[in-house]
Amino acid sequence: IIPPRPPDYPQTREDFRRRTYPTFDALAPAEAASSHIVSFLFDPARAERLIEAHALDSNYPGFGEVVDKILDETWSAKPATGYAGEIQRVVDQTVLYDLIALAADANAANQVRAIASLKLDLLKSHLERPLMNADSRPQPDDEWRAAYFFAAEQIKLFQSDPKKFDLTKPAVPPDGQPIGDDEDWSWR
Repeated sequence: IIPPRPPDYPQTREDFRRRTYPTFDALAPAEAASSHIVSFLFDPARAERLIEAHALDSNYPGFGEVVDKILDETWSAKPATGYAGEIQRVVDQTVLYDLIALAADANAANQVRAIASLKLDLLKSHLERPLMNADSRPQPDDEWRAAYFFAAEQIKLFQSDPKKFDLTKPAVPPDGQPIGDDEDWSWR
């Protein structure tokens, strides 16, 4: 129900990035929100702290357990259909992007990168199963098969040559306060 912006009305820093010009991109807010959250969950320093805390006290979840839970709630969740399915695929792709970025981060600790790389390989195997009909699960529809295929291929490409990693960077939330002025603010 959000109409397109009037012609020649400029895009500002307060607008969501859109791939559906000239209309509002209804998936952009979900992508931006998930990108915002997942970037914190897969932060290299946070991942290292999870590893350290788990090493000191096994009652705390390790980074691998956190990644498993995230993947269970995204890529391993029951596939939705329609608009909910599109939202689910956008969130899944955001998780994939950030997990690959973490595995490739030269500034991350080696164990963080090792766990991220292992989880990517396990995810690739999980994604390829529905395509091969290797289990008794119902086969996903074409949209889901395409998403699984694309994600598995992106993981393979990353594994063969991390420099060729070319997954579309997720949208980020538009700027917040102060709203309404794109000029430099001078606080008086």
